[in-house]
Amino acid sequence: GATGNEDPSGIYSDNSFVWVAGFSNSTTLYTLDPGNGAYFQPANTGSNDAFILKFDACIKPDVTITPSTSVICLNDTSTLVANGALSYQWQMPVVNNDTLSVSPAIDSTYTVIGTDDMTCSNSANITITVNPLPQLTITPPDSICFGDSITLNVTSDLPSYYLWSVLPPATDSFLIVTPDTLNQTFNYFVLVTDTLNGCKNATFTSIYTNSLPQLTVSHPDSICFGDSITLE
Repeated sequence: GATGNEDPSGIYSDNSFVWVAGFSNSTTLYTLDPGNGAYFQPANTGSNDAFILKFDACIKPDVTITPSTSVICLNDTSTLVANGALSYQWQMPVVNNDTLSVSPAIDSTYTVIGTDDMTCSNSANITITVNPLPQLTITPPDSICFGDSITLNVTSDLPSYYLWSVLPPATDSFLIVTPDTLNQTFNYFVLVTDTLNGCKNATFTSIYTNSLPQLTVSHPDSICFGDSITLE
């Protein structure tokens, strides 16, 4: 700085430097390296001359990203919140907001550029890890006869917990069922949670109960000893 009166008349910023121009009648001149701060450049100290004040670079804002979670299961969502600046622009997708909701199918990195009130900018990145859902297979027959029982088996490609939609709840990888209504389709659902990441998936199977054949036997009430009879 300098002693006297400085009258700034203009400010310009190009995101690398901030320039302040004006007039000064300072009697003492302090000159700093223009690449490292500010300096006065009047023609004659003590008179009303021009000065230029230069700040070498913007002080970049400390931009950070706070996720609701950085690890999600497939099809889940994480909310990203940018902090530390005045305005924000997310890259890929381009969103001008401090908040971005994402639901990637694979591990993905998101970048936000934050700009402060001096137009200084900085960026931050965050990677969202996506865990897969357990892949399920259930292969029962399509139908059974009324009164029969069947065992439903579900397999998962990950170590898992099981919960079948029956009462009382069943928690094994298999379920023995005996549908109790003729000519009806029964649906059996199972929710599977993998024990590694807590990701969930569900599947179901349908079973149709076939009627038993209805039989009648025609025959006379009695016969004589030694006679033969045909039963139909």
